[in-house]
Amino acid sequence: MSGRVFDQLRNAHIKALAGGLLEGVESGPDGAGYVWSRTIPDPTLNFAFGVRTASQFAWAGAVALGRGRAPAFLARDAAEAAALRNLFEPAAVFPACWMAARACAGPRLPEPLRLVEHEGPRPRPPSRRCSCVSRRTSACEHTCADTICRRCARRAAGRD
Repeated sequence: MSGRVFDQLRNAHIKALAGGLLEGVESGPDGAGYVWSRTIPDPTLNFAFGVRTASQFAWAGAVALGRGRAPAFLARDAAEAAALRNLFEPAAVFPACWMAARACAGPRLPEPLRLVEHEGPRPRPPSRRCSCVSRRTSACEHTCADTICRRCARRAAGRD
């Protein structure tokens, strides 16, 4: 996986969880960052990324410890992982896994509903008078000989 794709997946992960599980993202020196959660101490929700130098490492460690979290680092490639290993010996190492799917050619969803503004007096609601018997009903759901009248059924379905 290229570094660009990894960064896109990481950023999508952060956006998806922002405001819910993640409290925020802090920007650090030279493109480093720290993602954090106030309530969940899990390393998948509290981690530094973009750490390649000793100054970035020190910054990320201070941010993590300042939030009461053990420092965790997300490396996007083997070079970044090697740079981190030169700075410290990790207690645990796990490969990054992303839940992603390729776009497939499936049925298209209907267009979203549109809001239509109307100026002037409020439009009158449609009449609830059943035309086949000329009497008011609750929603044209009266029965004629214990069945729904076809004309009223078409009108209720908007096909009249």
